[in-house]
Amino acid sequence: RTPADSGRTAKMESVKRKFYRWFPDLDERFVRTPEGWYKPKGGHEEEMRHREMMRKEDQECLVKKRNLKRSGGKLGADQTRV
Repeated sequence: RTPADSGRTAKMESVKRKFYRWFPDLDERFVRTPEGWYKPKGGHEEEMRHREMMRKEDQECLVKKRNLKRSGGKLGADQTRV
């Protein structure tokens, strides 16, 4: 994160990459209101459960990658997450 008072701004591509990493299925999971807001189709609680599950999967994948790297192993095609 870049502090607001640092005088620097985040790079647009970086922001897009991070956004689409967490919301790759934006049009499937959200509906856009006439005011321009995005609301989850399944409701707030369902979206929070989904995001918690995604964070857990992401964390587990990262732990596996770190452990393999520390042990000198290489990731095979079946060990990477798309």
